[in-house]
Amino acid sequence: MMPVLAPIFRGEWEPYGAALRCASPPPSAVPLADLIARPQLLREALSAHARHCGSDALRPVASAWSRSYLEALLPPVVVAATLLRHRFELAPERLSVALDATGAVQRFYLPDQGRPHGGAEFTLRYQQLLEMHLAPLFGALTRLSGVPMKILWGNAARYIDSVLSHAAPLEPRLGQPGLAASDRHALLDSPQHADGRINPLYTRPRRATLTANGATVTHTLHRQCCLVYLLPGREYCECCPLDRRYRVIRAAPG
Repeated sequence: MMPVLAPIFRGEWEPYGAALRCASPPPSAVPLADLIARPQLLREALSAHARHCGSDALRPVASAWSRSYLEALLPPVVVAATLLRHRFELAPERLSVALDATGAVQRFYLPDQGRPHGGAEFTLRYQQLLEMHLAPLFGALTRLSGVPMKILWGNAARYIDSVLSHAAPLEPRLGQPGLAASDRHALLDSPQHADGRINPLYTRPRRATLTANGATVTHTLHRQCCLVYLLPGREYCECCPLDRRYRVIRAAPG
């Protein structure tokens, strides 16, 4: 684990910070730039994941693969950027990935320990992740599998939301309250970035009521369906916007 992450990722959190390594990649690791630029390499990873999922339906397999990728990448990167004001080198040509037998990412190998960005604006701390890393990776996945980009960005938004929600209670330890809320607003709740560009993570939140066992509960739905319900033995995620149980849907305020 990166030393800068050790104070946060300890105890039950430790596994979520373990995917980033500053070390020479093993011979089996793949440069991320190659995984993006060479369709055959990404196809091999998705084929292995398709066997793991028991399906040859490429769109939901690609979405499921992206979720495993994001689950490994986003907790340490988002916590570092938001709580620790620290940015890692995430440009595809600067890191390699080690894939497991299912084609999923097991480890990211970074060239250095990153650097602090104590007073940096949101865009400086997140630009590499969003524009240089996720955008080209999602583009390659879309071209190869046909999975819509909005679903991949929706998967990213779901994990970012979860990471920041779990990270917020750690802020008192750092003496800087409000960091998670501020970055969450910029990442997920703003239709545009400060420079006017469209924010691909943004979808206007929707709420729906669900009646079960005589009780009616209001849920905030996921921003996009992840398509995992199309895989064998899987069902709709809780709060999936396509789940027909949610009959009454309305836009959430803001």
